[in-house]
Amino acid sequence: MKSVLYFAAFACFALTAQAQEYYVGATIAPPYRGTLLTKSGEQILSTESSPATPFKALVGVDITSNFGLEVGYKTFGKTRTDVGDAAGTALDTDARAFYIAANGMLPVSEKWTFTGKLGLAQRHFGITHYKNGQSVSDSSDQGTLYYGVGVDYKLTKNLALTAELENYGMARVQGFSLGMNGFSVGVRYGF
Repeated sequence: MKSVLYFAAFACFALTAQAQEYYVGATIAPPYRGTLLTKSGEQILSTESSPATPFKALVGVDITSNFGLEVGYKTFGKTRTDVGDAAGTALDTDARAFYIAANGMLPVSEKWTFTGKLGLAQRHFGITHYKNGQSVSDSSDQGTLYYGVGVDYKLTKNLALTAELENYGMARVQGFSLGMNGFSVGVRYGF
């Protein structure tokens, strides 16, 4: 799946030599903390530590004023959740995703534009479970549907503030799961 996404990204940008505008951007999301659950889905009381702050870098091209293509890499960060029991039970998580998407744009004024994205993503979710001085690690790499909605506010001709909700689906490894979605804000610079 990764090679398909890389080839698609390269092909899309190679075919857009006459594009209207290229852009780069970055977003950041609110920090979150991991949660340790039993296999039946009950939450274990934990002493939470080391929250993760999701961050995304992106590159895109606006082919017309209503359609474009975008490639991005998002890291959901690493979290550590400690139970605080005598066995030293803890869980480390690491999640990230790469995507390519079509980007639809609906300008509603000179400053405001609504956006919608639909594409494919390759997501990674890894865990390390600690107990009684031993650790077990596992990870999962999965292709998935990617989609998002948002709004852009132009500060200048080239610089815009962005806000978006996006979804990479639910990643699972050995009974542990992480919803790889959420709200983020950022900036976009066109050239």
